[in-house]
Amino acid sequence: MDWKSDYKFENHPVLNFNMAYDDILTKDDLVSLIKWDLKKHAKNEGIQLDSDYTLGQMFEVLLEGIYKKFGVGVVILVDEYDAPMADYISDMGLALANRDVLRGFYRSMK
Repeated sequence: MDWKSDYKFENHPVLNFNMAYDDILTKDDLVSLIKWDLKKHAKNEGIQLDSDYTLGQMFEVLLEGIYKKFGVGVVILVDEYDAPMADYISDMGLALANRDVLRGFYRSMK
């Protein structure tokens, strides 16, 4: 079949986060790993992030910088979104602490 559409497909920058981290012993480890990912994406786009920012602040600065650079919205892919909770379910305290970190990070995507 030959499909035709008047829809204009646009390219968008993509940020990919894989939450299947190893060696999370504390919630601070998870925060550090997510910040590392944010900094990696920022460096790739030539955006400076302040290490003292919260995850939400870093993510906001990153998204704003990418939008200014490309003029279009950013596509966000999150692989293994629940791994920091599911992988540590035998340590309920850590699983719940990781849930709280992820809740704050995912909330900043809205």
